[in-house]
Amino acid sequence: MQIILLSNMLEHAAFPDFLRDVSVLHPKAKFLVTGDLLNIFPEPGEDLRGSIFYELYGEMIVPGMDYLVRTGFHNIETSVFIDPLWQMFAPMGKNFKKACAIAAQRYRRFFAQVEKILANGANEMRFLFIPGNMDYPYLSWQETYGNPLFLQLDNAVLEINGVKIGGLGGIPNNAHPFRGVAEISPYEMHESEYARRLNLLCGVDVLLTHLSHEECPALRNFLKISPLQLLICRAPFNFKRTHDFRGELKMQTEQSKSVIFIRPFDYPVNNYGIIHIEPEKLKPPVMTLHQWHA
Repeated sequence: MQIILLSNMLEHAAFPDFLRDVSVLHPKAKFLVTGDLLNIFPEPGEDLRGSIFYELYGEMIVPGMDYLVRTGFHNIETSVFIDPLWQMFAPMGKNFKKACAIAAQRYRRFFAQVEKILANGANEMRFLFIPGNMDYPYLSWQETYGNPLFLQLDNAVLEINGVKIGGLGGIPNNAHPFRGVAEISPYEMHESEYARRLNLLCGVDVLLTHLSHEECPALRNFLKISPLQLLICRAPFNFKRTHDFRGELKMQTEQSKSVIFIRPFDYPVNNYGIIHIEPEKLKPPVMTLHQWHA
């Protein structure tokens, strides 16, 4: 079983070309995505003007993000983003419905692109994903439910060739730089709720998450005490750095378990990993690194 690992496509204009090229090179592979399909509120170093936040509020995002980066995310309680984010993500916010409507249109366009490309490939191809904290899980579920090419693997388990793959999307609300001040994404939850959902997945061989065990004590504990063999997570963003916030693609061993960190999609050169999993080879898995050029 070949699985291509991806994260944070952010609706990049080059992503369809990447998907098309890689599906030709690896026609029997499945795509496994650790979330943030949409560019809702971008993190530092990402496409600010391509975000839904920019579509709603305009140019304020540029100096606002620059200030956060220059100050190392100090004094976040005075950030110009706090009220706009609340208006965007809180159900009573004045821009909540508008943000959801824009997101629904973007999901429809994104999944239509993916379907058009993968439908011409091998029968084994599937697009498996969890929603990140910068996703609306109910909207992405609505757009993909019943389509055999897609599976939103959130709070769910899929068994492939005897290997149980579980997924948990979103993040606990203490795992971002605005913790304690404001909720800044549509899919975050209290850490106790995140831990509860994790415990329901005890027994899976492979777990897909949108954050790493380095950012979440509940996930670190789960990695330690569960029979999990492989954790696949998005590489943690380092908000204290001023150049490259996006982490790196790598595999390491933690608590005698294998952990793969996935770096978000890059342009014009994207390094991506393919893991080869067979039941007898699950521990440790084999990952090969590949490079795509636009």
